[in-house]
Amino acid sequence: MSGRNQETNFAPASAEVGKGTICFFLCQERSAFNASFSLARRLESRGYRAAYCGLPEWEDHVRAQGFRYHALPPLVDSSGPDENSELASQIWTAA
Repeated sequence: MSGRNQETNFAPASAEVGKGTICFFLCQERSAFNASFSLARRLESRGYRAAYCGLPEWEDHVRAQGFRYHALPPLVDSSGPDENSELASQIWTAA
């Protein structure tokens, strides 16, 4: 082992001034959000701002942990096909 403490080397020294926002875009599953909360807390303890983006139904869960949340509109309305359905189909088949 090199003797370097991973904890002290988490962020490079150049990041000490003017730290920014880290935005989490995750699979929309409770386990994905829950697994990220300790990393988000660690980043915030080091001066970064942690924020999440996702579907509106996850906002309360994330905000209850004390993090910012930006709700994004769904690409496809669950009530049925509309003008966004074609766009969503093109995005997913192009990936």
